[in-house]
Amino acid sequence: MRRSRYLQVVASIEQNVPVADSIFLLTLALPTGFFQDFIPGMFSMVHVTETLDPLLSRPFSWAWVDRERGHGKILYRVAGKGTEILSTLHAGEAIRVTPPLGEGFPLTSSPDETPQFLVAGGIGIAPLLSIASEPTAPHPTHLVWGVRDATHRFDLGGIADPLRHISLHLASEDGSCGEVKGSARDLFLSLVGKFTGKNIRIFACGPLGMLKSLHEVCNRESNWTLFISLETSMACGMGLCMGCAVLSSTGRYLKVCQDGPVFDATSLNWKHLHEIY
Repeated sequence: MRRSRYLQVVASIEQNVPVADSIFLLTLALPTGFFQDFIPGMFSMVHVTETLDPLLSRPFSWAWVDRERGHGKILYRVAGKGTEILSTLHAGEAIRVTPPLGEGFPLTSSPDETPQFLVAGGIGIAPLLSIASEPTAPHPTHLVWGVRDATHRFDLGGIADPLRHISLHLASEDGSCGEVKGSARDLFLSLVGKFTGKNIRIFACGPLGMLKSLHEVCNRESNWTLFISLETSMACGMGLCMGCAVLSSTGRYLKVCQDGPVFDATSLNWKHLHEIY
């Protein structure tokens, strides 16, 4: 759903706490109707101060939403000046955010209850978790999560109680936690073999190399459909600056902030993506 206006509303911070090494969970109280048109995978632009330093807002996916209460949760990793400032804010303080922007994951249930895999690399788990906040999301759902090591793992139940019951499969690069030593892709391939020749849907977010590898795997299976959420830098979030433009498989440019951030993996030019990111 396209947003025709770029609005900012004042959100009150209810909680802003570390959950793992350099990773924080931000809980916001928002105006009534803020999530009226929300689809999992959408994002908001967040302005962390009332000053011009930093000048630009930052894009963040919603990890969990409560439409009735008007609450939303954002998972973020401290990686620069903006997120460092954000990590210092406390309950009761206010920040400015836009209503949800962009295109989300297509969650229409299929009549044959096609299994759904969520494949996350690191903090890329954030937009995937919001799928579980939708009561109409298709099931069964398997969450495959890859982390660097045990210090980057956090309790999903601490984000929202329903996440305690999701089917979680964990991998770590150093083998310090989880089922396998390796990546989310490695673990996904170890789990998905029994679905060869069958219909499955994969929703993924994480490092570009992981997404590219998943695309190559899914390309060999005609019944596997892959949708990815791209993590890119955005200056405006409304399609004006063209800073997030990527090349499509048909040769035209797509704006991640408007045409995405969620894309059918087959719609993108992966050679171009590899060159620019």
